Amino acid sequence: MARAFIKNTALTWLIIVSSIGLAIFSYIASPKNNNPEIEIAKFNFQISYPNATAEEVDKFVGREMEQIVSNISGVESIEITSFDGGMASIDIEFKPGQNVSDLNNHQLKAGGFREYDCKS
Repeated sequence: MARAFIKNTALTWLIIVSSIGLAIFSYIASPKNNNPEIEIAKFNFQISYPNATAEEVDKFVGREMEQIVSNISGVESIEITSFDGGMASIDIEFKPGQNVSDLNNHQLKAGGFREYDCKS
């Protein structure tokens, strides 16, 4: 088979050039998206519970908030960090593609938030 390519150099060059041409065409024709836009809805809440220890904040605020937020559909993860001095940080991440603009006051109240917590 190698002898056939050596004897017929025109066919060899035709195959090489057509292979390179096909590769270039395939590269140009394939869709590309170097930096796709991915929206991940992530919210951070800071909660104050004055003069409480980290354990008290976790017990009375953190666990309650975790239970409330877990009732909202589309929540992927909840991370709660409690600090001495009565502070808690709550990070809520929704599943990719979840439309968080659909969360209205009614759904938040159903999740357990009071009305004044739901103001935009």
